[in-house]
Amino acid sequence: MKKFLIITLLFVTFGLFAEPFDFNNTSVAAHEDFLSGFVNPAALGTSDNSSLTFLKSYEEIDFTSPYAVIFKEEGFSYLLESDKGTNQTIASGFNLGKGKITRNFYLGSSWSWKSGTFKEGALTSSFLYRPINHLSLGYVLTHPNDLKPQHRGGIAIRPFASTSMGNIVELTTDASWGGMNEDRGFIKPIVGVNTNFLGGISLGATYNIEEEEVGIRFSLSNLNAVIGSISNIKEQSDNSKKNIGYGYVSLNSDIMGMIKGTERKKILDLNITGTVVDENTKFNIGFISLKMDNNSTMLEILKKIEKAKNDPEIKGIFFKNTNFGASLAKRQEILTALKEFKETGKKVVFYYENISNINYAFAANIGDKIYLNPEGMVQLVGIGGASPYIKEMLDKLSIDFYNFRSHPYKTAGNMFSETEMTDAEREVMERLYGDLYAEMVEMIREGRGHKLAGTVTDIIDNGPYFIPNDALRNGLVDGLVEWHELDAKLEEEFGTKKVTKGFSEKYDYAWSKPGLDKVAVIYASGNIMSGKGQAGKTIGSETTARAIRKARKDPEVQGIILRVDSGGGSALASHIIAEEIRLCKTGKNQKPVIALMSGVAASGGYYISTWADEIIAQPTTITGSIGVIGMVPNLARLSNKVGVNWSEVKFGKNSTSLSLTREWTADEKEMFKGFIKASYDRFVNTVADSRGNSYEEINKLAMGQVWTGNQALKNGLIDKLGGFETAISSMEEKLGSGNKIWLATYDGSDKERLEISLNAMTSPLFSWYNSSILKSVLEINDELKVNSDEIILYKSPYNLNLVND
Repeated sequence: MKKFLIITLLFVTFGLFAEPFDFNNTSVAAHEDFLSGFVNPAALGTSDNSSLTFLKSYEEIDFTSPYAVIFKEEGFSYLLESDKGTNQTIASGFNLGKGKITRNFYLGSSWSWKSGTFKEGALTSSFLYRPINHLSLGYVLTHPNDLKPQHRGGIAIRPFASTSMGNIVELTTDASWGGMNEDRGFIKPIVGVNTNFLGGISLGATYNIEEEEVGIRFSLSNLNAVIGSISNIKEQSDNSKKNIGYGYVSLNSDIMGMIKGTERKKILDLNITGTVVDENTKFNIGFISLKMDNNSTMLEILKKIEKAKNDPEIKGIFFKNTNFGASLAKRQEILTALKEFKETGKKVVFYYENISNINYAFAANIGDKIYLNPEGMVQLVGIGGASPYIKEMLDKLSIDFYNFRSHPYKTAGNMFSETEMTDAEREVMERLYGDLYAEMVEMIREGRGHKLAGTVTDIIDNGPYFIPNDALRNGLVDGLVEWHELDAKLEEEFGTKKVTKGFSEKYDYAWSKPGLDKVAVIYASGNIMSGKGQAGKTIGSETTARAIRKARKDPEVQGIILRVDSGGGSALASHIIAEEIRLCKTGKNQKPVIALMSGVAASGGYYISTWADEIIAQPTTITGSIGVIGMVPNLARLSNKVGVNWSEVKFGKNSTSLSLTREWTADEKEMFKGFIKASYDRFVNTVADSRGNSYEEINKLAMGQVWTGNQALKNGLIDKLGGFETAISSMEEKLGSGNKIWLATYDGSDKERLEISLNAMTSPLFSWYNSSILKSVLEINDELKVNSDEIILYKSPYNLNLVND
């Protein structure tokens, strides 16, 4: 650190005898650091690094000489220059796209002006094209108001480049024409050579043939800072040499850690908050989209783990009091990513004050060490649940509830029509819970079975562990640790105690990037309903179908991943969405579709997935529930009880059929049962047609039966087990281009909206909502409200939502 500060002082004084800034000798084809906004604005689109740079020009030892401050962010730069007044420049640059050609094509522009003369400023437009790692082409067009346009083009080649090590040699040639020199045509070119060694030492030289001027550039980078000097040496008329240049110090956004002497080894805190969801709930108000939840999304987590896996500074991942909410299916997807992370030799460590049930199974499966507070507990108890039945309550209120179902296994309406769990319902739930429990046991056995004092089932049956020493003695945890003792434990496990929630910026030396195939990700989360849905909460037939249609018709989109987390809902809305998926296979603009199931994709959630080219689910995904229900309340007895009489006027035999105010006739009930049967047959036939099976084959698996992902794979209702990684790999195979996938979220919005997160302000207001029972009751109430106009539902049992909490 001391050596670095000494070298910094040397560079600051290196620019003695220098005069104001001159960037003319810098190539428009090769430059991409803090000077990008002024040399070639398009280069701002090549990097997402941010920096703050101070430049100082000197005339002898006059410290009132010109200086400049440059702020650079991804795609944007701002320069404030003090030189005979104040000069300012704003610049922007961006990548034209992520296709094979557009991936390496960049456009940019800048506006420069003297203070008080903004409207009289100079506009610059530019492009940069890097088709391969060894070739870069740049062009800049400047339009000063009082001059003719000036053009400058440049070419840079890399005869040698080891971008992974940062060892690079570049040769450049730039030529200008037009502007003040239009009468001379082309100006003699500027040639140069730039070298970079070990990713930290840069040395370059240029020769301006026209001006007979030599440029020298040298810089040294250490951690998060760069110091350097640029000098232009020109011979004067008296044969003396004049040095024109400046020294600079450039700091990136992580510099404070470097100044404090922070070590480069770090431990990543994934910072999983709330409940893991596929997308957060949003409310659209005009052009604004308000994000209300404080939840972590699955893709955010997976991207962090992947980045940590490839980051040499990250030595491990640390979970501190992370009792997050997620289905077993979502946990399995995260565990798959963490196992790949550990294959690089890195560790995963957990510390809890209290450990909840499923979170313990998660930690036991992947954790190298699990530490518990000396006053904490391990609430390991297995998997179970209770279902409410309110028929007797409705009877006391004189309210009847007609529960029409295609089969006894279709139990979504049982809570309203039964006094207890039916035999068919118990059969399904025991089979489902049994498979989930087996997965939970295997998770613990796989990761921690060798440390436990007994079998996993015995350990679970002896829980919960309210006394910490019991948890330690039975091998559930590796130690009882106070919070202030954590640093020593982290040092012991990782060789560092530095915990970070982010990553250090890395400079990408590669010029050319491979083209990416754009794949649309469409989220279908929540109850399925007709009309417009709400992101993260409900699946609207209008908005979801529009999103699929938009992706299908977009020529840039090569494929679609439909991410489903839904227990179903409206039969009509499910059909409308499924039809849009079918058109991706049989209509115009055909493209592959992969249905990627999350925690639940049952009944209507399965229906909207069935036309996909491939269905992928986790082993514990809850799916199936192929069947139909119709739930209708009847208030005839209540009306009689409270003295409300109803008189009918009819023109048409069935004009008052399906009435809520009188008991249904036998004919009405038979008519409705026929409606249920027809809808069920359509459901089964749709699955049979889309999956290439017969009606009889699917009917055996249908009848409202619920399956886990494991069971569904054996039964042929899905094609693979896996998560996003599996879906991406399958999509790459289907596209066959050899390109990597670029995931772009598509929704059914009819306009672009500004997204604002309000979770920090609103989460305290809704802390009472944490009760899982209260939450479930409120969610059921919400679903009943949104489907109040629907009488035919493709809906899985409500109590399935409790299985994976």
